[in-house]
Amino acid sequence: MNSILRHLTPPTIRFVVLFLSYLTVLVAATVQLLAARELIAFLFYASFLFFVLVPPRVPLLRTKGHPTRTPEWWYTALAILGLLLLLGSRIVPFLRYGATPLGYDTGFYWEYFNLIVPAQTIGTAVGSHLAYATWFPLAALGLGAIETITLLHLVHQLLTAGALYLLLATIVPRRIAHRVAACSVFLFAVSTIQFSAFWWIFYKQSQALPFFLFALALFFRRSWLALPIAVFATSIHLPTAIPLAGGFALYVLLAIVTPIVRRQRIPRDVLLLAVSGIVALVAVVLIRSPDEIKGYIEVLLQYRGFATAAQSWEIDRFKGLFLPFAVARIAALYYLPFAFIGLLRGVRMLPIWRNGRRAMSPPDLLITAFAVLFLLVSFPFLHQHRSLILFDVLLLVLAAPSLAWFMEQYGSRGKIERVTIGLLLFGMTFSLAFIVWNQKPQLYADEAAELAQLHPRNDPEHHIRDGEHNYVMVTSSLYTPWAYAYTGFDRTIAPGWLRWDLWDLPQWTTFWTTKDDAKRLDLLRMYGDSTIYIFVGRHVLEQATGSPMITFLETSPYIVQFSPHIWKYSQYADLWGGGIPDAYAP
Repeated sequence: MNSILRHLTPPTIRFVVLFLSYLTVLVAATVQLLAARELIAFLFYASFLFFVLVPPRVPLLRTKGHPTRTPEWWYTALAILGLLLLLGSRIVPFLRYGATPLGYDTGFYWEYFNLIVPAQTIGTAVGSHLAYATWFPLAALGLGAIETITLLHLVHQLLTAGALYLLLATIVPRRIAHRVAACSVFLFAVSTIQFSAFWWIFYKQSQALPFFLFALALFFRRSWLALPIAVFATSIHLPTAIPLAGGFALYVLLAIVTPIVRRQRIPRDVLLLAVSGIVALVAVVLIRSPDEIKGYIEVLLQYRGFATAAQSWEIDRFKGLFLPFAVARIAALYYLPFAFIGLLRGVRMLPIWRNGRRAMSPPDLLITAFAVLFLLVSFPFLHQHRSLILFDVLLLVLAAPSLAWFMEQYGSRGKIERVTIGLLLFGMTFSLAFIVWNQKPQLYADEAAELAQLHPRNDPEHHIRDGEHNYVMVTSSLYTPWAYAYTGFDRTIAPGWLRWDLWDLPQWTTFWTTKDDAKRLDLLRMYGDSTIYIFVGRHVLEQATGSPMITFLETSPYIVQFSPHIWKYSQYADLWGGGIPDAYAP
């Protein structure tokens, strides 16, 4: 007993408390997501990393003496591998599913392109003028809407990888900068959260993100260029800037209040930061226009900041139409322990009011931003799910130094340890490959061809879309932008979207679920003598096969099947021909 007590020195006690705190946080983050066996395996993995990276009797933050036994070229190869994985994972969906394999907003950006490029002006209808400025030179080279949007969307991913490299190379010691920065590029490439953000084609957010990271790196380099680049990024996508601005404002506030409480002089560079923030805010208001900023504020006040204050069917849209927090936590399991250890190292460098510390310290600002984003993604605030993209980027920033140190510390021990590192990197790569390969498109190529058949240019004799009273209808909002784009951006009926929808939610619910076909016909007759082409995509058919709505489409005398996923409705029973046209016949 006495021998045990002799070993309970203050460093040992601190180590045990730190380890238990580490496990407690990881259990709290994953216990509701993983089965018992999976949770135990994950905790063994996390514990192994902890004992390698934070051995007993070694300070948590070691600023000197980082081993650098692994050759520099190995990290260069890791960065190149990351770039290859980044390109491959983003290109594979196009190779498998055609020109439009990405997510929901593709159709709307397609519409914006066709609105502004022929007019040679952006105007006010689509907003975010700077976000679309790069379309014009590519359109002048002869690229179409999909080619332009896709190419630039891919460029934004490469820019983000480059910005992460610059940021990590800035905030870590120069002698290990390349090693840590290379790890950040690899982690970004294998992050399934970042792939999902690409797949959902959050075009403006993915365009603004690298410029925010560039601005942050320049900020830590004390360059005046950080201010105009941050303003530029904010002008592209204001919702991305709001949580980052919140972290910056909290950081500046703490840096001002702390010396006041201590009765000390406020550092000059802190005052400069506060003035710079005010200048940036004024510049953004002038660029985006006061009315637009006022609109954001009104929405924020209307819903008191919470998406759950909206109508039930609007909650997902106000949260940001992206991965839930639970799914994101599962996707980040590989690098979550690395990130948390990196967070502990950063916290060890706090508080920001430590005597002799510079006001522009990377750990101070990054951890403050992390705290703000963690709050925003943990509760149903407006834009909660879209904030996960930024939160994941900060996880990668925190994880990269720990991963680099792990490869140095553990990989230098022998061949088996290097094989273990290789298996870890392979596991991350395999996880990404599995997600990419199994990511189905929202609209398959054959469905796109069916919708395109309804476009007037594909029907020279105007048998399909002739007359101003013909409509295209989608029975799920999932297909709204696709039908809108492929059929010529005209007269698309969609649940809760676009101006041609005459039904409220109870009426749509009746159309989806009622067993009374007479009620469905009454709803369709609200569109007068119009012909309505009703599109039911594969995702809906897989879930609704045998449902009353599908039975109605297949049996009603007022409806004939136009193609495998499109039914043609007319209030007159003398529909032309009946049956599937020869072009779509099996």
